Amino acid sequence: MKLGESLRAGLLAGVLAGIVWSLFSLAFTTPFIEKAIELEQAAPGAEPEAFSRNMMKFGMVVGFLLYGLMVGLLFGAVYALVRNKLPAATERNKGFLLAFLAYWSIGLLPFLKYPANPPGVGGEDDIVFRQATYAGFIAVSVLLAVAGVAWFKYLSKATRLRWPLTIAGYGIFAAAAYFLMPVHSLPPVTLPPEMLSGFRAVSLGGMTVFWGALAINFVLLGEKLAGRKSKIKNQESKM
Repeated sequence: MKLGESLRAGLLAGVLAGIVWSLFSLAFTTPFIEKAIELEQAAPGAEPEAFSRNMMKFGMVVGFLLYGLMVGLLFGAVYALVRNKLPAATERNKGFLLAFLAYWSIGLLPFLKYPANPPGVGGEDDIVFRQATYAGFIAVSVLLAVAGVAWFKYLSKATRLRWPLTIAGYGIFAAAAYFLMPVHSLPPVTLPPEMLSGFRAVSLGGMTVFWGALAINFVLLGEKLAGRKSKIKNQESKM
């Protein structure tokens, strides 16, 4: 898959994945957010909502679409650059492998360390600290994933121990980064425990749905674009 095809497939796949994520969030995440806002507004001295619920839903959908567009473009560009270095035999497997690595390093591992919180959990004073540590852990996680792939390629002669050594080496450094990163101290939570755990569960589910949709659409669109280009070349060669 060439750069142009990869970018087009990534763009379309990202937008479609953003749509899927927004629909998932409207159905499953929004009820938790609305309930958390209601409890926050019911507290003494609470300030009125700055935006209406419909405006918040519209902003969320637009945000997911823009996120999907940007991530899809970046994913397509990265795939075009590293496809020959990915330890997979076919274009399809390479696409799924890169999507899994991205999901793990950008999504799941940082989420396990710093799970999402609904409105009303955490004060504004530590927002900068939480955002900085979260972004920092994503950067470290991505670097570890890149190093893991490079380590796997380096162990090309260790046929029997290649996967165990790769997993062990990556696991040691990933665990070290996980435990050495600062902990987000959670202030007293007024929300029911099931609401906090439920919000985190659907947030993780939405993120998983996004990366799954991006992977499937990227692979299918990439194959379609490559097949169309090959068909055009065959037609031109017959003319």
